Amino acid sequence: MLERQIASTTGRANFKGINGNMFVGLKKIELDGVTLNGINGNIELQLAADVNADFDAHGMNGRVDSDLPNISIDKSKRGSYWARIGTGGSGITAKGINGNIRLTRGQAAPQAE
Repeated sequence: MLERQIASTTGRANFKGINGNMFVGLKKIELDGVTLNGINGNIELQLAADVNADFDAHGMNGRVDSDLPNISIDKSKRGSYWARIGTGGSGITAKGINGNIRLTRGQAAPQAE
């Protein structure tokens, strides 16, 4: 399986139809948020310490785990997860993921050129 790594992003991001594992570093999330759709592989979201967001996942064939402090992940029904990161805010939405999602604290990622 291929592995994709996005060095870092700020603002809005959409990831769709990717086959392979992904590592995404998020320093800031704008109002439009982040969307992950139709990913076949595991996803690691590395979030900066000051990122505030609401995480919502539906239609997942996998699980959601978090290494972030003070985060509890609610699983309301099969394949659906929700979590508030920090004080909440812009959305991180995941739909149709065939794999696991891990929320981690991001280290200083290299700047994309």
